[in-house]
Order: sequence, then C-alpha cells, then structure tokens
Amino acid sequence: PLEDVPERLMIITSAGTFEMELMLQNAPVACRSFWHLAESGYYDGTFFHRVIPGFVAQGGCPDGNGMGGPGYLLPAEHNTLPFVRGTVGMADSGPGTAGSQFFIMLDSQRRLDCRYTAFGRILDTDSLEQIEIGTEILEIVSSNS
Repeated sequence: PLEDVPERLMIITSAGTFEMELMLQNAPVACRSFWHLAESGYYDGTFFHRVIPGFVAQGGCPDGNGMGGPGYLLPAEHNTLPFVRGTVGMADSGPGTAGSQFFIMLDSQRRLDCRYTAFGRILDTDSLEQIEIGTEILEIVSSNS
C-alpha cells in the first residue's frame, strides 16, 4: 500500500548521498515500485550507465547497459511535475514500458514534461555533477526513520 512507502529516500552512491522526495500523489505506481525494488536491495551494486552532462544521469539497470529491468512493466503516469534540475523520472522506451531504470535531471529540460513519469526530486542538487558513468549505487534507504 502507498502508506507503506516513505516520502523521502537516501540514494547512497560512490559519489555521495542524495536525498530524494517521492511524489506519491503524482505517480503512486512508480513510487511504490521504486521503493519495493530499493527495499529489496535490487539497486544495490548497480551503476549509473548513462550520464549526459547538462541533461540526465540514468541508472537502475541490473545489466548495466540500459537494456535490463525488473521483469515487469509499469504504466505511464504522466503528470504536471516539470522536468527541471533534480527531477527524477522513470526511463522508458515508450508509454507503458518503464521498469526499474530512472533518471535524474542535471538541468531543466521542459520538453520532457508530460512525456515521462516524474516521480520524485532530489532535494539538494548542488553535487549532482559528481555522478558520472560508473558511479555505483550502494543502496537506497528510507530517510524517514
């Protein structure tokens, strides 16, 4: 249930820790899935496999190549959250094809608005540039406790 999903998470990486706020009301399915995968350790030891400076840092692929996923697909939850620096969205190859891969906006790209599921935001974006290809996700944990 959605009430079991924390509002804030810590994404602990080899490049630092990033606090993330989940937008539970805007994308409940994506938030629930992301937390389920995080809580189960799915992301532990995965890497950011795609980083485009001034655009996005993408991770969450179990295969490390942008092709893998959790074995299920998520529906698109397009909403009005803007894709600005720090927004976290679900990566997909078309509506209804998202799974475990997510991206963090490194700059504002409003052309992505309503195209991808925005489901969270990084609260302090000052050190996002520390993320590079190969940055390891050590774990993702609740910061509510």
